[in-house]
Amino acid sequence: MSENEQGIKVTCEFCNEYEGTKKEVIGHQITCKKKQALKDENNKDQPPSGSPPREEPPTANRTRDLPDRKKRKPFGAPELSLSAPAREGFTRRWFNDNWFAKPGRILRAKEAGYERAEGYEPRVVGPNKTGTAIKAVLMEIPTEWYDEDQAVKQKKNDRIEEMVEQGTIEEKAGDGRYLPEMGIKVTHGESETDKGF
Repeated sequence: MSENEQGIKVTCEFCNEYEGTKKEVIGHQITCKKKQALKDENNKDQPPSGSPPREEPPTANRTRDLPDRKKRKPFGAPELSLSAPAREGFTRRWFNDNWFAKPGRILRAKEAGYERAEGYEPRVVGPNKTGTAIKAVLMEIPTEWYDEDQAVKQKKNDRIEEMVEQGTIEEKAGDGRYLPEMGIKVTHGESETDKGF
């Protein structure tokens, strides 16, 4: 085991503020790098210290193409962080490549018929326990195969529902179950209370 894994403290090389074990600092740097890059981006338009401030041209002389209001996406509007347009004939899904907690998920998805969607890079969705990034990978499968997989899942759910209605789910000898004379009924969709009755 190296010294850093034994708990010796190190400091983040980007902000020189965060201190922790090597693993903790690596996890911190996922967000710190973004902050540093943002800070650098903001500072590039600033005049060097000691220089007179830049004068902005009068607004009357500025011309700017305004975005089409129908196509413009307002800042701060609700949006899905993991979204992608649909593709005809395919069903898409994001899979986390979280090798630490669930190794082999991407490989397992490929074995099930999923392929990586072209033109989309994996997106960082957070750190795992070691501080390395968990990445979401956009994958797709032909809709026909997806529907077949869902039918298999539904058969299992139907068997469980049947056992619930019969009062036999996870039944053990002598567990003293009570089954009403009218039986147990499972409904799907809106209930009477959902309809506002």
